[in-house]
Order: sequence, then C-alpha cells, then structure tokens
Amino acid sequence: HVVDSSAPASEASAASTPASASASGALRRPQASAAVPVASAPGSGAGSSAGAAPSPTPVSAGARGHSQRRFANFAQLMVGLVRHPPLRVDYELDQRFERAQSLGEVVEALNPDPCGLLMGWDEEMRKLRLEVQYFERRAQHFELLLNQETDLKNQAQILCTRASFERNELFEVVKSLRHERDAVWRQLRKHNTAMATNDETIALLRSQCERYEASLKASDSFLVKDRELFKSGLQEYNRNMRQLRSLLVNQARS
Repeated sequence: HVVDSSAPASEASAASTPASASASGALRRPQASAAVPVASAPGSGAGSSAGAAPSPTPVSAGARGHSQRRFANFAQLMVGLVRHPPLRVDYELDQRFERAQSLGEVVEALNPDPCGLLMGWDEEMRKLRLEVQYFERRAQHFELLLNQETDLKNQAQILCTRASFERNELFEVVKSLRHERDAVWRQLRKHNTAMATNDETIALLRSQCERYEASLKASDSFLVKDRELFKSGLQEYNRNMRQLRSLLVNQARS
C-alpha cells in the first residue's frame, strides 16, 4: 500500500486494511497536500473555503491547526491509498478526486455524506489497529525466521569454509601421495631393469653350468676308463708279482 511517511502511526495503519479498497482508474494524483489551505470541519460542507470563519482564540487556533495537520496527513494517506492499482475499483471516486482542489474537496470526494464520515469511525480505527498489531506480530515472526535463515546461512558458510580448508589439505596429501607413487614407479622400473639384467646373467650362468656338467660327465667317463685301465694294470702287476715270487721260491728251493 502507498503510505505517506508524514502520516501519524494511528492513521498510517489504515494502509493495511482491505476496508479502504474503494479506489479505481489510472488517473493522475490530485493536487491536495498538507500545504493546501484547510477547509472547515467535515460537518461544515464541501464548498466552504478558508476566510469565511470568524477569528478563533490562540488556544483554539493551535488545537485546530494540529487537528487540521493530522486530517491533512490522513487525507494524503487516503489519496495515496485509493491510488494503489490493485485496489482501484471505484471509477466515480477517481472522478471526484480528480476535481478536488482543496482539503475540503478531498474530504467531500472521500465521503460525499459529511455525517457518514464519522459513523463507526472508532470501530474502524480499532479494527485497523488490530490489523496493524496482527501484521506487526507477523513481521516479528518473519523477522525471527529471517534471523534463523541468516544463522543457517552463516553456519553453512562456516561449514563451506571448513570443507574448503579440508579439501585443500586433502589435495596436498594427494599431491604428496602422487609424488611417492612416482618415486615408487621409478624404483620399480629400476628393479625391473635389474631383474632383466639378472635374468640374462642367470641364463648365462645356466648355460655355463650345463657346459660344466657336460665336461664333468666327460671327465667322469674318462676317469672310469682310467680306473678300469689302472685296475687291469694292477691285476697284471699282481699276477706278474705272484709269478716272480713263485720263481724266486723255486730258485730258493733249488
């Protein structure tokens, strides 16, 4: 709702009630304002203007000026209220506001019946105050919800910061693990190269062992042959020695 910032709190609460929804038409704002010469009270008629009333006393003039300012603020509030686009449903009211040039005409346009303006006014204000209190409670409730949302957002930001810090730490750990993995891969390649060299060396040694085994087999066969020859020679020697002994014995006997 359009609410004048200069309106009092009791009248500004009227901006929140649907009871004031009696405006219509996309017309220009009337020229009535707090600076417009104030007409007489609502019961004095619509066409009366300033200058016709007798000169009041200083006390009554101050009270009247205060009430006129409040009434002018309220009139501005109502003008702003009825100009609000979603509430504009009364074309005749817009026509009357367009022709209004003074505060009295604004009041008359607002309620053509001067007596009808005061009927049920206290009840209407009480309803408006109740609505204002209701909306204030709702505003406090939503402010509490907003504070809770803000707290949750702050907690989420803290958690996001902590998660980002932990992610950076994990990234550093992953980087160090990658360096260690690369070092292990280099050592593994070196060991694989050494193992390939060792395999070649083992193959050479195996071939040499096979050659040595073959030579050992040849030597064994040669030794077997030599042993047989030595055995046969020894047998021949023993036979000769026995013959020689028998000859010597025979010679000794003879």
